[in-house]
Amino acid sequence: MTGRATFRPIVAGEAAWQKQLRDRYTEPAPAVSLDLKTAVVRPITRAMAERVILRYEWLGTLPPVQRYFGLFFGPYLAGVTAVAVGNGTAGAFTAMQYGLERRELATLTRGACVHWAPPGTNSKLVSWTVRLLRELEPGAKLLVAYADSEAGEIGTIYQASGWTFLGPGSRVIEYVSPAGKVYNTRALGATSHDGGRVVARGWAPTRGKDRTAKANAALLEAGWTKQWSNRKLRYCAIIDRDDKILSSRIAAMALPYPKRPTTVAPGGEGESDDALGFQPREEPSKASRRSTTPKRVGIGPTRRKTKEAP
Repeated sequence: MTGRATFRPIVAGEAAWQKQLRDRYTEPAPAVSLDLKTAVVRPITRAMAERVILRYEWLGTLPPVQRYFGLFFGPYLAGVTAVAVGNGTAGAFTAMQYGLERRELATLTRGACVHWAPPGTNSKLVSWTVRLLRELEPGAKLLVAYADSEAGEIGTIYQASGWTFLGPGSRVIEYVSPAGKVYNTRALGATSHDGGRVVARGWAPTRGKDRTAKANAALLEAGWTKQWSNRKLRYCAIIDRDDKILSSRIAAMALPYPKRPTTVAPGGEGESDDALGFQPREEPSKASRRSTTPKRVGIGPTRRKTKEAP
């Protein structure tokens, strides 16, 4: 299989992509108090969420989900989280890993803050997202999130918020178009396009091996390449604290927090400056905090487990 081992490796002295993106903007902060004690987190509309996510989130997209939350300083929106409830964008069997029904799992699919948000904004927003889910989604038991190493992330926000680190996720096969755009196999529809040009017809991975093989051949003949996706780093926060079995299961899965290499610039995710800015009353991971260095390879998670790369 062709492809790269990494997509966006961590470069010494270079901040993560989302931090670099925020640094491009120079507009001054609005004339309002930026005291985190007065900031309010509440549900918002998708249209409001797009104002922040499409500009500041490194993927630049906002999938349709059930819940959007915003952090406000006065009338000004400073941060957004988007949560899919009921397994959401996670794989079809992801909930089973935690002993849950699909409706009991929620996924934090997107999150970003504006460039003028003060240190601690990310952590307070994420922590209050968990609190609001407890109130608004009583059937949800666990919230999972992913730190994408392709974006230079190790999940510092989740660490500052006391989430549990579960290690890297699985990998799947994905395709890279001649234009350089990466497609997960589940994102390729019955007709695949690249820049408006049809390059393969009949792609239907769930409709039989023969049809899938033909579509695979058509993509390769059209100049596409195959590669293994990235293993994103998985974190979780327990929503239903009364579920002792779930709490015990998550505690047994906990791993030490990964740490950013010392040669990399601080504030890489716009998160490291949050660590002392806001400490929520969430139960921290009981795992040791010794440093680990995660492997940094591509894009995940997926709906089903696939054969790992050799």
